[in-house]
Amino acid sequence: MSIAPLSKDFYFSLVPSLLALGYAAHYFGKAVSATLIGLALIGCIALYSRPLFSKHQAAQRTSVKNAASPLFRIVIGLLIATLFFWSLSAFYGLDPDEAFTKWQDVSLISLGLVLIGFIIGQRPELALKQFQKLVFWTMAIIAPILIIEHFELIVPLKQWMGRIDASPTFAPLYGSVMALLLPFICAKTVDKDNIFAYIILTTILIALFCTGGRSGWLAAFAGTTLWIILSFFTPQGLSKKIGLKLGVCLLAGSVIGLYAYKLLIGAQRFARRVTMDEAAGAGSGRLEIWAFVLDNIPENLWLGIGPRGYRALDFSGQSLTSDMHVHNFLLEWLLETGILGTVPILLLLAIIFFAFLQAFFKNRDHLSPSKARRYIACISSFVAFFTASLFATSIFHSWWFTFMGLSCLWPLLAIKAMRHEKSPAI
Repeated sequence: MSIAPLSKDFYFSLVPSLLALGYAAHYFGKAVSATLIGLALIGCIALYSRPLFSKHQAAQRTSVKNAASPLFRIVIGLLIATLFFWSLSAFYGLDPDEAFTKWQDVSLISLGLVLIGFIIGQRPELALKQFQKLVFWTMAIIAPILIIEHFELIVPLKQWMGRIDASPTFAPLYGSVMALLLPFICAKTVDKDNIFAYIILTTILIALFCTGGRSGWLAAFAGTTLWIILSFFTPQGLSKKIGLKLGVCLLAGSVIGLYAYKLLIGAQRFARRVTMDEAAGAGSGRLEIWAFVLDNIPENLWLGIGPRGYRALDFSGQSLTSDMHVHNFLLEWLLETGILGTVPILLLLAIIFFAFLQAFFKNRDHLSPSKARRYIACISSFVAFFTASLFATSIFHSWWFTFMGLSCLWPLLAIKAMRHEKSPAI
């Protein structure tokens, strides 16, 4: 009995599946997440070089069509300009060796993500559908594990995970990763519209707020709010019944998660954590950090001090809570890459955002409700990422920069899918 060959759909679904797993697996460590995303890149290379596709020349025709797209040319052009100015910032930076190393990292990541987008952009609707599906089910598994581990409900599980001595707040940044996925989870929940899906959504929200990541909380609010607002402009809108069920889940998950986190760390520390009080510990005191950064930006206004240059500043006489990260992507770009390095990347982000809104409102009448909700999840995740990046870590961390690239990729795929929805010839 012969085995039927795998279809094209299988291969085009494999890459977004690995990317979805890469997001979720960040809970188990950066190395696990990077491995899965790396496998997605390898899958793209293998997919593009398969004789099956080159035989029919479909990939090549679509690639040429993509390259001819004005939006594609603008995005790639601005990305190249950004990396060029960042290289100059590295060359003239305070620590050129460290800056060039980081520049090489982000350049390679950018190249890999462009290739991923180039390949799965040939089947954007299939890629987004598969990504959303895997995000929903992987987070349905991760969320209970996170809650169990945080509250030590099953000690053997913590021992197996190798975290028995870990702090109960070891995963605040994972809350930001979860926030990036929340709009896709909301979209899938509404698509399913059953009690099981709403329980999964609520559990994920409880887990997100249990992490204690304040940037994740704000990102979840921003991304979900935008998704709800745009949902009213989708075909058939968001019915009162579904809206009520969704609202109850979002509110219940948030409140229960916050209360559980308060029980976990104590009322006094919780009160400090929800303020900008510098006594709250690691990750706080951001106002002082930002004031220090603002004082240093004018000294190297045009090209900055180089990627990761913040660490090379003179901190003598300062009592900041962090001499490692700026904790604000905009200030970090201005400080470390200057005006010349910041303007093109901000233009790129603005073009992605407004191009999506234009494509959505122009083509929404041609979309099914399910597709429309999935597409607006893409731009909502984009907004969630940059909301989190206003407060969390360094934008030049390789893992966070990778998620930035993916957050830009999803709305670009959605734009292409919406245009194709209106006319397959586009």
